[in-house]
Amino acid sequence: MKKKNELVPKEKMTMAEYEAKYSSKANAKQASLLVNLVIALIGIFLIVCLFILFKEAYELHEYAGYAVLALGVILYILLFIVPVIKLKRMRKFEVDVTTYTMKKAKRHNERIKRELGDKIIELYLETTDSAGIY
Repeated sequence: MKKKNELVPKEKMTMAEYEAKYSSKANAKQASLLVNLVIALIGIFLIVCLFILFKEAYELHEYAGYAVLALGVILYILLFIVPVIKLKRMRKFEVDVTTYTMKKAKRHNERIKRELGDKIIELYLETTDSAGIY
């Protein structure tokens, strides 16, 4: 007689079965499309805000408007476009793995994990260097 809480051992899946069950290129494309849409919406919102600031400053004085426009463009490039480009170019984990690319993807993902760990430790050491008891 079997007990209710007794665990039934599960059969191991082969890599091909796992690939067929869990990987989908359509999901990755949809996620990428969603991220690009969010980035575009944020960019448009920031441009509208900068235009409103430019318009208000231009109504006060013509040169003040142009100064605000120049400062706004520089800030937009430095604080929005540069980080977006860095994020887009950042190395990513390979998740769309087939039976043929499994070993290559594993090495790639291990390398990225090490780099990410090093960056986290480096950031932690930078923030705690100036911290002290007194």
